[in-house]
Amino acid sequence: MFALKLSGQNNVQVMIGEGRSPVWPEGVRGSITHTDDRACAIVGVSDQYQYIGVDCEKIISAETAVEIVQVILNSTERRRINKRTEEFAFLVTLVFSAKEAIFKALYPHVKKYFDFYAVELIQLCLKSDFIIFKLQKSLTPSLQKGMKFQLYFTFDQTHITTWLIT
Repeated sequence: MFALKLSGQNNVQVMIGEGRSPVWPEGVRGSITHTDDRACAIVGVSDQYQYIGVDCEKIISAETAVEIVQVILNSTERRRINKRTEEFAFLVTLVFSAKEAIFKALYPHVKKYFDFYAVELIQLCLKSDFIIFKLQKSLTPSLQKGMKFQLYFTFDQTHITTWLIT
């Protein structure tokens, strides 16, 4: 994987582990995402980065957004995005992707699945390309309710990519 080579790791394979999450070499944290036509990986040194997650999603249709919004966003989050002027499907895709990136970043520490309601959107800034979430419940002794995560994102006409590195 090119990202590992850039970090000085040569001839290393990333295996698939528990929960289908990547098993990184000793001293490395990372995250992988892909769609039909895109792939991305982010890696970092584990003593410098505790949480790394990345997700890329094709922007969903308006119909799909309406169908899935209640599964992905709680009522507070739905009110928050309904007040915005941006396209609804774009916002639902963005929040979904960000929650997926958070899951990928936290799963190696939690080692169990948690649902979309475990984190809540509290701030979205499209001008600065960041989005902030807050844990709605404690997941581990070090991942306590109220903890905040700031993610960044980029998008084009068809896809949104979100990432958390902290």
